[in-house]
Amino acid sequence: MKIKTGVSLLVAIMLIVCGVTAMPAAAADGEKNSNGFIYQVTKLQEISVTGYSGKNSKITIPSTIENKPVTSLGNGLFSDCERIEKLFVPDSVHSVDDKVLEKLSSAQLFGSSGSYIQSRAKSKGISFTVLEKGAYASLELSSGEYTVRTGKNIDPVTDYFPDYGKKPVLTSENEKVASVNNLSVNAVGVGSTVVTAKIGNISRNISVRVYRAADSISAPKDITLGKGESTEPTITAAPSDCDKSRIKLTSSKPGVVSVNGKKITGSAVGNAEIRIWYDGKIMNKFKVTVKNAPSQIRISSTLLNVGVGESFTLDSSVNSTSADITRKYRTSNSKIAAVERKGWKVTVKAKSKGVAYITVRSYNGKESSCRVNVLNAPGSISLSKKEIVIGSGESFQLYSSVPSGTGAIRDYYVWNSKTAVVDKNGKVTGKNPGQTTVAVKTFNVRKAQCTVKVKAAPQKINIGRKKLTLVVGESYTLNSFVDSKCASSKRTFSSSNSSVVSVKKNSWNGKIKALKPGTAKITVRSYNGKTDVCEVIVTKTSVRKRIRDTAIGWVGKNEKDGSYKQIVDCYNDGSYYDSSFLYYGNEWNAGFVSAVFIKAGKVGLIFPDSSCRSLMSAAEATGSWIENDAYVPDRGDVIFFSFSDSGSGDCKYGCDHTGIVVNVNCNVITYVEGGSSQKTGNGTVRYKTVNLNSRYIRGFILPDYTT
Repeated sequence: MKIKTGVSLLVAIMLIVCGVTAMPAAAADGEKNSNGFIYQVTKLQEISVTGYSGKNSKITIPSTIENKPVTSLGNGLFSDCERIEKLFVPDSVHSVDDKVLEKLSSAQLFGSSGSYIQSRAKSKGISFTVLEKGAYASLELSSGEYTVRTGKNIDPVTDYFPDYGKKPVLTSENEKVASVNNLSVNAVGVGSTVVTAKIGNISRNISVRVYRAADSISAPKDITLGKGESTEPTITAAPSDCDKSRIKLTSSKPGVVSVNGKKITGSAVGNAEIRIWYDGKIMNKFKVTVKNAPSQIRISSTLLNVGVGESFTLDSSVNSTSADITRKYRTSNSKIAAVERKGWKVTVKAKSKGVAYITVRSYNGKESSCRVNVLNAPGSISLSKKEIVIGSGESFQLYSSVPSGTGAIRDYYVWNSKTAVVDKNGKVTGKNPGQTTVAVKTFNVRKAQCTVKVKAAPQKINIGRKKLTLVVGESYTLNSFVDSKCASSKRTFSSSNSSVVSVKKNSWNGKIKALKPGTAKITVRSYNGKTDVCEVIVTKTSVRKRIRDTAIGWVGKNEKDGSYKQIVDCYNDGSYYDSSFLYYGNEWNAGFVSAVFIKAGKVGLIFPDSSCRSLMSAAEATGSWIENDAYVPDRGDVIFFSFSDSGSGDCKYGCDHTGIVVNVNCNVITYVEGGSSQKTGNGTVRYKTVNLNSRYIRGFILPDYTT
């Protein structure tokens, strides 16, 4: 008998089963209807069933209706039913019309042994099955095994026969997994249990597995694969105890990305969307890009010197038009360097001294290796600089070193990243003016530090002179400077004509060399692009150089040992007839300057005299005197000082002291003087320096070296 859920539904089912279009049999006058059976009450107060308005193919004749025994099955009982599969006839029936039996010729009859219906079935050749009193012929289930999510119900019983007016009874071995409510099984908690359905002499076991369904599934980030590469993406579902085996993947373009279970494979270059399903519903999705297979693979380092006990990470990359996410690493000697973690990156542990090779291999067989030299762990570490001064935005490369025979990978870090930053290789970059410390340490905590001072980027850079005359073969060093509040650690020098003047580039100065006659412009450039230029004129010979070299040649001559007398004698022998005579013991700095020009054979470039004021007056008369504060002297110019200068306004006092300029660099004038500003008996020829535009500078004689 089918499980009945309502009169309307029962009628609809009967119509379908019986397959008729005629209206169901209706009760005639004096006839009644009980559960589809049309019957009459006989004079003996017995029930005669004369019709059936139901459409079931498995029919149980009741033993009583209205508490009266059913004794006969009359003509027309099943006239409206096309086919009856099973019919149970109770012992109370002792009369069955022949036409009823004709309708049942292909059916299976059920009843008790020795009953009236058994004998009639036998006489008509109808299949008959004996049922003990109260026994059941069948108990049918929709399935013997169920897998169901928590919160859902199942109705396992689909049919039982005969229908004695009782329903099967369901019981569960574990009510916490699956509980029973009438003929329904309710999935309560995760687990497995057995539900037993029993009716009369028949029982059936139903295996029930209850799982927790996923509420949400997180998709991995978009994946890039190489052509022919496979991977199983990590997919997480919540709650954590949900049944993850029910997760299914599909591809929007199977020709680009194929799916086999949880494994996806890049089949052709292109893009595809992978959809994540759960119980027939799309829960999430992610994008897969397929690129070409790698033509090469590169490991992040090809040579490393490390210490025993050190752990480090190696990475790898493939050419940009390809992809590989399933790289594998291996070691040539795990006793020296062991691979501890595999994947996109690898962690390697140095275990003992020796050499090992760490090799990365792409999914399509491309390889790259790193040689790992395992040395003793270092006892110390040092940096190439203890202090650096750089400008904002400028970079400076620090180098670190450990004792010979030891090794370690270096870890650089900075104390204040707002002032400066440092990369993994020790390159320091200034951020904002201030001071901080950059440090380096090894895996065994050996450290070294460098003070980093960051200043503003320079607004300008100066060489300190605009022109310079050199003789072929002569070398010279050009310096440069920036404002004291600024910095440019890196400075580069270049020559506009390297065949005339060559330059060796240096961070702070330009070492130049005159190669042949001509002119070249030497340019200095700061890290942020500020420049200055000095024009260098190269001649075969140079009077300026001769004057400078002559002055330098007398450096060290002094009064104490009397060697200065040769200078006095040179002056007296070569000066003009109206020049003042110079006696031993007199102040001789003006005489020294005059003697230099006399000895160099260029006495005509100045009017020689032992008096500074006379030298100045003669220069003023010939137009070779200059008092311009902005003037930057050249080598061979004569510098004069007035120590009476008050420092206010233009000095009009005479000159007290003089010397010959031998160099100008970075706003500093280097000159050679003879004698002294006071008579001490210790006068000597020596180098001295003074800043450009210094207070006591009175002016310069600019000999006409062009003639």
